[in-house]
Amino acid sequence: MRRTICSIVLGLGLLVAPITSQNVFASEKITLHSAPLPLSAFKIRKLKAKGLSTEPKPGFALDGYLFRPEGAGPHPAVIMNHDCRGIQTFQKNMGERLAEEGFVALLVDSYKTRNVAYGSVCKNIAEWASRDFVGGRTRDIYGAAIWLMAQDFVKNDGIGVLGWDLDTSMASVSLLGVYKEYPEIKIAAVVSNYPDCKRMGYGEFVAPVLIQTGAKSDWWGSRDCHVLKSDSAKTSPVPIELVVFDEAGHGFDDPSVGDGYYIADAWNNRKVPAFGATFVYHQKSAKQAANNAVSFFGKHLK
Repeated sequence: MRRTICSIVLGLGLLVAPITSQNVFASEKITLHSAPLPLSAFKIRKLKAKGLSTEPKPGFALDGYLFRPEGAGPHPAVIMNHDCRGIQTFQKNMGERLAEEGFVALLVDSYKTRNVAYGSVCKNIAEWASRDFVGGRTRDIYGAAIWLMAQDFVKNDGIGVLGWDLDTSMASVSLLGVYKEYPEIKIAAVVSNYPDCKRMGYGEFVAPVLIQTGAKSDWWGSRDCHVLKSDSAKTSPVPIELVVFDEAGHGFDDPSVGDGYYIADAWNNRKVPAFGATFVYHQKSAKQAANNAVSFFGKHLK
């Protein structure tokens, strides 16, 4: 399998340099690429007729922050996908926590190299979400998986995803998503914190999914997640798990937002007019959510 992944990467002209040494649990900045868009059969025929290469072009270059556990490995790995505000300190802290627990963690920055200002996407999240679901940031996840599976210190029989995004992390294992385009890549488990469950249709997934959300959220909330769980139990090959923290709101695991941080121009179709969302830290829920994620990945990746 690793030879296959390496051949994919080298065939795309991407440099995958082995990582040899670093401080324990410290992050290392790396460069990776979003997964390439596969060529259609029609496009391949045209290229062959012209004697041109049929290799897909490399995806967009991205920054990433790598966290490694002690030991040579191979270790199970988790891709971390930030929210509409961009990478936050608490997400890097979670990368360190995962490394302490024996996981390789890769926090992908989908914004910086695309010249997207941190925070600006919250206002235009509906537009970005449409791109996410048909490929967009979901391909960033698969690109990160390609990079990880080419590393000798990573177990390549299944990658985890931990997301704080609208729906991208769940879309990576949705029957309606792009997983069929990358048959060599296996996303084996997904943890999604406070997503918009309404966007996931009937919740048909190809890998285990754990959703964690707050009952007091004024953004996506928990009601649609209960509906998704119920629908998923009827239709999905892999039912989802749902944890709702009764005292928590949106952003419950980010200490930087404190007792309340209001984004006035955040798109919010649960309100009229459709703007405004509150992030509120809740320490007890944050601790439990982190523990749940570690346990979930331990169950499905180790």
